Amino acid sequence: MAAQAPNDQYTTVGFNDGNLRYLPNGAWTDSVSESAASGSTGISIEITYVKSAYVLLEFYGSHLWYYGDLDWNHGNCSIAIDDNEPTILSTNWGSHVPPRVLWDQEVAPGRHILNITNMQGGAPVTVAYFIYTPLAPDQSIAIGSASSTLPSTLPTPPAENSGVTQGTSSMPTSVVAVLSLGIALMAISVALLAFIFIRSRRRKAAQSPEQHTVPFFASYRVGPDAPNAISPSVPDLSELPSYASEVPPPSPRTPSKRNRVPAGGS
Repeated sequence: MAAQAPNDQYTTVGFNDGNLRYLPNGAWTDSVSESAASGSTGISIEITYVKSAYVLLEFYGSHLWYYGDLDWNHGNCSIAIDDNEPTILSTNWGSHVPPRVLWDQEVAPGRHILNITNMQGGAPVTVAYFIYTPLAPDQSIAIGSASSTLPSTLPTPPAENSGVTQGTSSMPTSVVAVLSLGIALMAISVALLAFIFIRSRRRKAAQSPEQHTVPFFASYRVGPDAPNAISPSVPDLSELPSYASEVPPPSPRTPSKRNRVPAGGS
């Protein structure tokens, strides 16, 4: 809680001040926190139920106070100034507590950026207002050179927290690159194996002996006397047509008178 109480000379930043940035758009809404005073209409606040929704405040000072309310259904939030380690703050309480100092921090005089982030979906975190100690004139001159090293604008929200609703995060670029490389190498390997297979088949076909057609009247005979010798096959005459047996045999030729040899002559 507060180490010292703020006074009227400090700067107050209301929940709807233009120096506050509620992100992402639509994650924060205006509301009213009930007041403990009888007959009071309450105190206006900004509230979010969205996990990872956050608010940024840029200020020039040396001490900051954060005001918000407590309730039974509230959750936790993280609070960090600049790049310092964030503090986890619980805004949960057994019953409703009107806006009060929830957290404060003393910092080196200069320009700073506050970040408050809701850590639980469905469990609200509220902002009523902030108070900070302004810089004295001599402090403003002293920090002129140091402030030049800080960013000129408030930081942009991380990509995974840019949506109001929580969804599946996108695949990292490095993983996509590795998967693409693996698929490309697999395709090259398949193409190379197919090429080698086809080339091997063609080479075997070129090296095989030429096949010869054996005439219908010849057949191979394999034996110890004439291995792989080819001999004609004698057709079976019984399979000839029946009309072939009806053809009369040729008559014997009678020698001509010119060729006769007289009996007893030479």
